[in-house]
Amino acid sequence: MSLEFDVLRDERTGRLRADGNPAGVLEPGMDTTPEVEKLFREMLMARSSEERIRMAASMFDTAREVIPASFPPGLTRAEIKSRLFERLYAEELAKSETLRQFREQIGS
Repeated sequence: MSLEFDVLRDERTGRLRADGNPAGVLEPGMDTTPEVEKLFREMLMARSSEERIRMAASMFDTAREVIPASFPPGLTRAEIKSRLFERLYAEELAKSETLRQFREQIGS
């Protein structure tokens, strides 16, 4: 199976289209064909549950280290914690009081 394809702009929809992609269209923000996505999922699921959990934990730890690099310099420890918490969880917590309560607790 060949995973090569050309990316073209669909004249009708304006969205990117991948020749060789059975679906024909890449969703906005997607740069992976269904074939590659399926192959990646198969490779991932071939790993043990323990190995997948370790991988997820490692990626989360890396994100916690990298995200603060995007913050402006000179923030206090409380401000860094607040921004990190918001960046990681705000979308899920947007409708709850948890984010506001967290900010109050750390004094931000």
